[in-house]
Amino acid sequence: GLGEIVATYEARGHWTRTIVASPNLDRIYIGIGSATNVDADPLPRGSVQVA
Repeated sequence: GLGEIVATYEARGHWTRTIVASPNLDRIYIGIGSATNVDADPLPRGSVQVA
C-alpha cells in the first residue's frame, strides 16, 4: 500500500533513526541520537519518541 508520514525530525548531527513497532502494532518508537558527542541536547535529540 501507500506510505504515510507519521512524524518528521530534522536531519542534523547523528541523523540515523532506529524505528521499532510495539508488539500490538499500535505505537512506533523512534530512537533519535544526540546532535553532538559532548553536549546535552534539547528534545527530541538524544531521546526516544513515540508516534
